[in-house]
Amino acid sequence: MRQPVPNAGHALRLSSTAGPEPAAIETAQALWDHDAVLPELAGLAEAIEADIVARHSATGRPVERGTLVGRRRWPAELAKLAGRLPASGRLIVDALSRDHLDAVVRARGHSSASAVRRARRLRGLVSPAELAAAAETADLAIVDVVPYGALLGGPEPELSHLAALERTHRWRRTLSWLPEDPGLTGLVLFLERAVVARLPTVVTHRMMIVVEKRRDPESNQAWLRREGSGDEPALSGELRAELDRLLEPAHARYLGFALLDAAQRLVPTLGATEVLGPARSDEYLTWRRAHDIDDAVTSFVRDWPRGRPARFRRGVDTTHAVDYHLVADLLEQHFRLFDEER
Repeated sequence: MRQPVPNAGHALRLSSTAGPEPAAIETAQALWDHDAVLPELAGLAEAIEADIVARHSATGRPVERGTLVGRRRWPAELAKLAGRLPASGRLIVDALSRDHLDAVVRARGHSSASAVRRARRLRGLVSPAELAAAAETADLAIVDVVPYGALLGGPEPELSHLAALERTHRWRRTLSWLPEDPGLTGLVLFLERAVVARLPTVVTHRMMIVVEKRRDPESNQAWLRREGSGDEPALSGELRAELDRLLEPAHARYLGFALLDAAQRLVPTLGATEVLGPARSDEYLTWRRAHDIDDAVTSFVRDWPRGRPARFRRGVDTTHAVDYHLVADLLEQHFRLFDEER
């Protein structure tokens, strides 16, 4: 069962500082239920957020922190936070991606009224166009919008882009290694900085918005055009070599490939070769095909007997007896696997 804990990273609040080192950091206890993460991911979530904040605080400018999460009228909250900034001061705020939630709802086919109601109850959802408009109204220039937390899931299990994985024991076992395996943690942090942070906000539930107290509508519109341009990151040779090293362990490849697969389903223009390089990309595509076949076979075996009362004999579901042979038939005769072994 999913047992979320508060995301300590979102509780960070930086007071004003004129340099790269925050003058003070305090941990708040009031957190949002829809921003909870699994216990084994709490430390990772905090590390990802601290890295983003550090990168955007090392400017010599005064920095303030805030949040739009849970704010129904978040443009007014953004303007209020901006009002406390000095000229050219920088504001880093937490927010939730409207584009991401909309994409997950569409992809998972949530047509039920209950799922729609749950999605609409979330406050503080921000779309790129809404952000650009709110920034101009508040005389703010958008410096960066950083999606993050590809591994952290969504606001609840059924509205998570990782929902299919989160239901499996294999995924939870993989996550359980994170607190004990520095290499696995290093892989996630690398992917967050080199790939996820450079993708459109549709890719993750969470994002950090970085703005400065200066009026620059042209810059805001340029950011908005880049957000919708479809230009996705291509890693340099040096970064690919580092990623290839991090992917050497088998469990690291499973985690890395699963995260790339989830990202591609939300950002179809994201190319595997641009991220992984040709050789590792071929391995990934082979893995993805096998994974898709496994999902299709599992779904068929689970779903085909539904609505067939005749399958029960004396209270026993007789279709369970054919599952093993049915799987073999599907793999061999439908997907044409193992032909070379015959």
